[in-house]
Amino acid sequence: MSSTLKNALAAAAAQFSSISDSERLDAELLLAHALDKPRSYLIAHADEALSDTQQAAFDSLIQRRASGEPIAYILGYREFWSLRMDVCDAVLIPRPETETL
Repeated sequence: MSSTLKNALAAAAAQFSSISDSERLDAELLLAHALDKPRSYLIAHADEALSDTQQAAFDSLIQRRASGEPIAYILGYREFWSLRMDVCDAVLIPRPETETL
């Protein structure tokens, strides 16, 4: 049974509620990444069904996030002000307070 984008986002956000203050954003970023689409696509196509391949890719990302892995490491980048910075687990994730240093 295929899940719609809207339902997949709601289910993922519910899983992240205990580990994140931004569970909906986390779910949107991961689903957009799994689909290789911008976040705006998720809104415009909320009732579209996920294919089995897309669902499997999203489930894999959900599992990584649910285990506590930071979004930036999962996506491979972090937006820092107006810059897109590539990150991996060998580097620190840029945060807004980094600017004061």
